[in-house]
Parts: sequence; C-alpha cells; structure tokens
Amino acid sequence: MLTDVYQIDTARVEHYVADHLWMNLTKQFLKYDWFKKGDLIQFDGKVSEYTTSKKTDVKIERPSKVSVTRLGKNIPLTDRLINLRPLEIEQEITLQIQPFTKARDALLAFFSLNKFQILKKKWHNIQPYAIVDNQLFTRDSFREFYFTRESMIELHNLYITEKISIKKSVYNGDPIQENLLTEKDIESYLSKYKEQHTQHKKSKSQGYNN
Repeated sequence: MLTDVYQIDTARVEHYVADHLWMNLTKQFLKYDWFKKGDLIQFDGKVSEYTTSKKTDVKIERPSKVSVTRLGKNIPLTDRLINLRPLEIEQEITLQIQPFTKARDALLAFFSLNKFQILKKKWHNIQPYAIVDNQLFTRDSFREFYFTRESMIELHNLYITEKISIKKSVYNGDPIQENLLTEKDIESYLSKYKEQHTQHKKSKSQGYNN
C-alpha cells in the first residue's frame, strides 16, 4: 500500500489524489527490494475504475518508469527479489507483513463478522464498538482510522504494553446504556444457537439414513 498519493501533470505540478492506494507487487517494484516507510516512489501508470459491493473506486495499473528515492537519494536496482521463485516471494511477503497481521488479527477479532451474523438473528440492530482512549469506533470507522500497517502495529504495541486502553462493548442499536448487551447475554444466546444447530444437523442426518 502506498500513502500520500499525488499526480504530477505535464507542468510538473503536484495534485493530491488520495491518502492511500493499494498496488499489485509487480516486477517493476520488486527491482528495488522492499520499500521502507518514507520512501518516495514515482511511476507512470494507467488509471482505471473498479466496482465493489459498496462503491466504485479507481486503481492504477501497469506501473512503468518506476524510480525510488530514500532520504533524498535514488535507490539502485537489485536482483534479490526478482530472482526468487514465486513461493519464495510469498514467504518473504509473509515475513514482511507478520507484525501487521498479528496486530490486525488481535485488534479486529472482536469485530468477527461470522459471530455477529449469528447474533443478528436475535438482535437485528447489533453493533460492536471499540473505545480507544475515549474515542468510539465502529468496525468500519476503526478500519478507516487505522488503515495503515504502521498505525495498526503502533496501536497494538501500545495496547499490549498497557500504554493505551481499548474497551469493547456491544449494543443493539445506538451506544446507550439501555441497548448494552452483556457478555453473558451473548454467550447464552450463542450456546443455545450452537445446541439447536447441532440438533438440527443430527435430525437431518437421521432423515437421510432413514
């Protein structure tokens, strides 16, 4: 992911485009080994639209003429990553993003979609909230605020060293006391749901056998 994205026009004037941009890791980028935070990356590319279930957005394809500047100096090309086999590159990527995935999984586990899809059968307006140092977040606003790897890793490190507090609450509707769902409420319903689901599977299996 690239952050602080600008377009440079023919007059060499910079125009702000986006706070971040996801790019495929093509050979044009691999030639420079792994980027570091603060690197200035410049390239030509084709802008195209794509559509998700929520919105239409833009992406940049076919990067070319890539140049990378670090601390004011151009970075030379290297063959280290280019000569790796695909599986070896995957392993390198896993190592590179390990601190981020660890932080992401720990911080976002609370917002588990599968669990809340089940809970919505009983509480139709259920919504998990995280309070990070008195700032209230939904799942979506949390991901938007901590969208970079660095911010997610930093938050996780502050949390595990108890330098920041993260409180988690679940409400059926607006985050007010009367809508608060306790852990006991949730676990009790999930236990009953699991019991009923298991019984339904058994009944269905017996029906097939008969």
